Amino acid sequence: QKLEASEKEYHRRISEKENELRRVAKKLSELKSITEESEEQEDTEDTAMSQGDGLLRDIESYQLVKNNLEQSVQQLKAELAAGQERAAQVQLQLTEEADRLRAELQQHTNTFRDLQAQLDQAQQEKMAFSEELKGVEDRRAEYERSHVAILEEGRQRESQLAQEMLLLKSQAEQDQSALQKRCEALERDIEEIRQLAEEKQAQIIKLTSEAEDIRREQRLSLSQLEESRQRETELMQQLDLLKSQTEQELSVQLEKYTILEKNAGESRLLAEEKEAEVSRLNCKVEELGKELQISKSYLEESRQRESQLEQDLTLLKSQTEQGQVQLLEKCRALESSLEEFKRSDQERQSVVAKLTSEAEDLRRELQVKSSQLEESRQNELQLTQEVQLLKSQIGDQSALLERCECLERSIEDQRVVAEERQTEVLRLTSEVEDLRKDLETNISQLRESKQRESHLIQEVEHLKSQLEQEQSTHQQQCDHLEKSTEEIKKLAEEKLSEVVRLTSEAENIQKELQTNVAQLEESRQRESQLLQEVQVLKSERAQDENELLQRCAALENEADKAKQLAEERQSEVIRLASVVERLQKEMETNLASLGESVQRESQLTEEMQLLKSQTAQDSSALLERCRALEEEVGEARRLAEERQLEMAEVTSEAESLRKEFQMKAAQLEESRQRESQLAHEMQLSKSQTEQDQSTLLERCSSLEKEVNEARQLVAERQSELAKLTGELGDLRKELQTNLFQLEESRQTESQLMHEVNLLKSQKEQDQSALLERCKALERQVEEIGQLSEEKKSEVASLTCEASGLHNQLESALSELRESKQRESQLMEEMNSLKLQAEQAQSALLEECKALKDNVEVLSVQKQSEVAELQSEVEVLQRELQTNSTKIEESRQRESALMQEVEGLKARMEEDKNMLRDQGKAFEHDVEEAKLLSEERRSEISRLNSEIGDLRSQLQDSLSQLEESRQRESQFMQELNSLKSQKEQDQCMLLNMQENLEKEVKETRFLLEEKEAEITRITSEAEK
Repeated sequence: QKLEASEKEYHRRISEKENELRRVAKKLSELKSITEESEEQEDTEDTAMSQGDGLLRDIESYQLVKNNLEQSVQQLKAELAAGQERAAQVQLQLTEEADRLRAELQQHTNTFRDLQAQLDQAQQEKMAFSEELKGVEDRRAEYERSHVAILEEGRQRESQLAQEMLLLKSQAEQDQSALQKRCEALERDIEEIRQLAEEKQAQIIKLTSEAEDIRREQRLSLSQLEESRQRETELMQQLDLLKSQTEQELSVQLEKYTILEKNAGESRLLAEEKEAEVSRLNCKVEELGKELQISKSYLEESRQRESQLEQDLTLLKSQTEQGQVQLLEKCRALESSLEEFKRSDQERQSVVAKLTSEAEDLRRELQVKSSQLEESRQNELQLTQEVQLLKSQIGDQSALLERCECLERSIEDQRVVAEERQTEVLRLTSEVEDLRKDLETNISQLRESKQRESHLIQEVEHLKSQLEQEQSTHQQQCDHLEKSTEEIKKLAEEKLSEVVRLTSEAENIQKELQTNVAQLEESRQRESQLLQEVQVLKSERAQDENELLQRCAALENEADKAKQLAEERQSEVIRLASVVERLQKEMETNLASLGESVQRESQLTEEMQLLKSQTAQDSSALLERCRALEEEVGEARRLAEERQLEMAEVTSEAESLRKEFQMKAAQLEESRQRESQLAHEMQLSKSQTEQDQSTLLERCSSLEKEVNEARQLVAERQSELAKLTGELGDLRKELQTNLFQLEESRQTESQLMHEVNLLKSQKEQDQSALLERCKALERQVEEIGQLSEEKKSEVASLTCEASGLHNQLESALSELRESKQRESQLMEEMNSLKLQAEQAQSALLEECKALKDNVEVLSVQKQSEVAELQSEVEVLQRELQTNSTKIEESRQRESALMQEVEGLKARMEEDKNMLRDQGKAFEHDVEEAKLLSEERRSEISRLNSEIGDLRSQLQDSLSQLEESRQRESQFMQELNSLKSQKEQDQCMLLNMQENLEKEVKETRFLLEEKEAEITRITSEAEK
């Protein structure tokens, strides 16, 4: 479009110049008409003088036109001086054309000088040879025609040169503006890239600091792993102890169950004997049958109870076996985890060896803390044992409930028997004889009952001793529990401080992650901006190529037009050769006047050449700068693309790790919910056991009341039986003895029962006190448990958060490792590009120093370049000032020329009288004009040679275009090589990513095993 606009302007200017030439032609035709009239009026000198005046006027108008042309040429020169700074590349190509134009201008000036000399001679000859005006006027008319033709040709050439200069100016301005814009864009890109490099260096420094922090945290995590291993070994020992304790407790419980079964059997036998004694006193077979049926029912019930107890025992055994199996499975899992930990430890021993010296102090502290934790765990185990004992006592209470139910049934049966005995007292008299026989059996049974009573007394004493021992053990346990609660409180406070520290560390790490994410987003935006700028540069390159092609086509069209014009000019030169001979004399007169203008123009051309050389140097310097900037931009883009790839991979890995962290958080929330549900169920079970204990106590109190009422009824019945035996005379003594014995046995039994009741009441009181104390302790334990659970939940949440943070830290570590590996790879690549030998950190430091020095050198170079540009701008301003002064001087000279022209006019008036004398010299001038025509032909051949040179220049421009295309192809090859390098880097990054995923999977597996161990430990602690 710019070329089309310039072509339109070119054609418009050509049309204007043609119009001016037409006007000049009209004026010349008027001069011709005037000359013809002067020929008709040769006789009179007045007409000759008028014609001479007309010729002088015509010469003045010609000089005015010349002055106008010179002014236009000077204006064009001024515009060229202003645009030479921008038209560096084009002026280098068009120097040959400028030389050609200068030669043409010199020829025109020579012809003009010749014409001026001829005019002077003509005036002198006119003044001298006024009589020979007619012939001279004819020749002069012919000379004027040739001169007009030559002037028209000169004007056309000048108009063409002016148009070409305008085109060159516009093109030079456009190219220079494009170059300046491109240079500014490249400088902006370089500044942005430097800023990015500085930011990346700052990020690298931050990452190194974060890496050091993470290494410290890694050391802490390794120390924590060692602590966890020690805890695992301690847990294994505790598990072994728990196994031995559970086996001992099971054996003790089995012994207790056997003792309780024996006691239950003996108590049942005693109850049956008592019932047999009462039935023998009743002496009824039917009642005995009923009692046998009742005893059978009792036996069945006892058998059922025994079967239930056996089932409970089997369930307990199955539960213990299941617990043992679970413990074995957990032990196996722990062993497998320990083996895996050993493997991981063997892999990490190389890293741990460096950190052992730093971790010894931490291990001592951790051993102290682990001993405290072991004490707390032992206390918890003791609490769990006490809870199990309480549960066993609750089971004993269930046995007591069953006994109470049996007693209630026996009491109801006794009530029925008492009611029946009231009806059957009358029958007892008739059956006393049968009773005598039964007395002997009763005596034997009394002896057996005494023996059983002695056994019961021993058992009661044993129970007392056991109760005292249990009380002492409970007191010791309570004291130990109080101590453990205090220690747990201390540990809870320490854990709170640790929790606060962990939360602060987690917040700091989250803030750092947020800052890293923001920096990553900023780097992505910058990289996207760089990519957009690269695309814009590519589009600009394509546009520049299209413009160059269009310019080449336009230049070819112009060359064709120039050929056509040259052919036309050749025809015109042949036509004008005959006219030139006549105008040679006038040209000689004009050459003298043009000599001065030629000198001035030569000076101006020298100044133009200097400006051109300076602009060429500036353009070459700008091109070299542009190339250097493009190379820097290319390297910066490569670095930016590599960093972009790295950041994209880091972000993808961070997103995957975030997803995993969210999954772990969801799993942890589910585990917390399960733990809360289990805690709620434990609380419900505790409340149910408390309610059952309260109901048992109430039922025991009600049963004791009913037993007392039954004893009162039995005492009343015994008094009635004593009255009946008093009526029986002979048998009273024996009956009294038997009754005394029975009463003694009953008293002993009542005493024993009373003592048993006292013992029971004491036991119940002790149990109530112990229960209250245990409840208080359980409340304290529950509170401590709640606190511990809260602490555990907090610790679990914090551990979860810490694990999440550790995961994040591990992900950050993995990212840092990846970044470090990538940095190491990049540094290795850089080292391989430079020396391919230095792999240590010294080379990296030297490279960093070299890069810093390069950056400083570049900054210094930029500053020096800016200073040079400023100096160049100042020099150009000075040159512009000098040019402006020179232009003013040229204007002054032009004014002097105008004055000289006015003097020439005066001289022309004086020389009119001398024209007659110069008529003879015109013939000699005609011969010189012929010689000039031959010179014109030589000039035409030279113009043809210049056209060939222009064609060679076009070929050079085409070759330059081909070179630019080759460079573009080289750039494309470099881009392809960069793409291949990017693909290789991507492959390497994918391999790194796979390795990292494997490591992440291994860490996940280890974390899952740790979580399983933690859940197992928590479940065992709750049990």
